[in-house]
Amino acid sequence: MKLGNTRRIFIQEALRAMAIFAILFFGGSLPLVRLFGVRFWTALVGGLVIALLSFVVLTAARFTTGRELKIPSHPKALIAAVVAIIGIGLAMTWFSHPFLGHVQGFTILERLRGATPETKVNAYIQAILREDEEAALTAWMLHERELPDGRGDALRDRRTQVTRELLAAGLHRDFTIEQIEWWTTCCEPGVTEEIRNAGGARVHVRFLNGNGSPQDYVFDVFHRDEAYWGAAMGYPPRRWVLYDVYPSDEDPLYWRFVYDSGVSWRAWPPEAP
Repeated sequence: MKLGNTRRIFIQEALRAMAIFAILFFGGSLPLVRLFGVRFWTALVGGLVIALLSFVVLTAARFTTGRELKIPSHPKALIAAVVAIIGIGLAMTWFSHPFLGHVQGFTILERLRGATPETKVNAYIQAILREDEEAALTAWMLHERELPDGRGDALRDRRTQVTRELLAAGLHRDFTIEQIEWWTTCCEPGVTEEIRNAGGARVHVRFLNGNGSPQDYVFDVFHRDEAYWGAAMGYPPRRWVLYDVYPSDEDPLYWRFVYDSGVSWRAWPPEAP
């Protein structure tokens, strides 16, 4: 085979491999990154490996048969490509946990709905940054069932007070989620590292106010149906709701359990033994 023909074949198959990479990465991997939290570099390397293998296989087939592979004339190849994209996506989702992230801490339905503790916190904060008090109060929901011993009234007062304090603070647009404390809500409340079993998330956020001073707040986001059974019920999708927001030096009102070298319950009213 002439040198010119060899160069032409290499260039053609390299371009074909680049097209395959573009389809895989932009059509399959990037949506996985956005929807499921797959690490960007995992998706990029996966796409490059598949493209390189495609280049080697297609080039070898071209030199062996002397014919160019025509994808449109092979419908089975198209089906196989679709299956491969799905398989690669699922593999990247699987291998990104537990070593590269906590993507499997949420069900696919939770991801598709955009229903995670972080999104609930972000909805409230974005309303504050837009100076939209009504939207902020909507994002911070009151519990459907009245909390006992006047806690419901105290939480309603806090909801208005904290929202107005944050609106008046002139917060910078950038904020940091410092920590998320995951809580089991059934049957014995406690902090857990197994996100899939968690029915509550205590999200610690740091803001910078108009003077450039840090302000630390805690956001309590919990499953709407309270007790979440996790593995016992096959990990059903959770319905996350923002129930409480408070400065980090204050006690929670909705979820009175706290973790400080151990799990304890904050008595209510505060003066109670």
